[in-house]
Amino acid sequence: MKALKKMFVIVLLTSLGVGATAQGYKTGIGFKFGDASGLNLKHFIKSDAAIEGILSFGGLNNRGFGITVLYEIHKSLSVDGLFVYFGGGAHLGTWYDGRYWKDGRYYYNYHPSAGIDGVLGLEYVIQEVPLSIALDLKPAFDIYYGFYPGMGLAFRYNLK
Repeated sequence: MKALKKMFVIVLLTSLGVGATAQGYKTGIGFKFGDASGLNLKHFIKSDAAIEGILSFGGLNNRGFGITVLYEIHKSLSVDGLFVYFGGGAHLGTWYDGRYWKDGRYYYNYHPSAGIDGVLGLEYVIQEVPLSIALDLKPAFDIYYGFYPGMGLAFRYNLK
């Protein structure tokens, strides 16, 4: 937990007073690991704003399926290729809290999942190769489950 607090303070302090520049790519496709693990797509709609989508196979508590869409503002930091981003969005999906055996087969207790998400993170764009790595905090409030903290680590192949 101390590491998350340090990351938050570093991101907050370094983002103050920095200008926005283009990330160096238009669309990135890859995989995100964390509370919403799955396919990841980030597309810049402006030089400093992107839409990120996560098609998760883990879902809430790594049990389920979902889609998350985030709007993110990107700010350049003093290190070349390093950016801070923040924003928010929503998620929709399903999760299950276990299974039970009945009549010779397994049944799953599925529940709907819907809510709002925030995001705060760092992204490093490797200019020599078309790759980027992002680490973020993604807390969410689910109307069925309640509040849960989240983290993610994304690896993306970037298209110009």
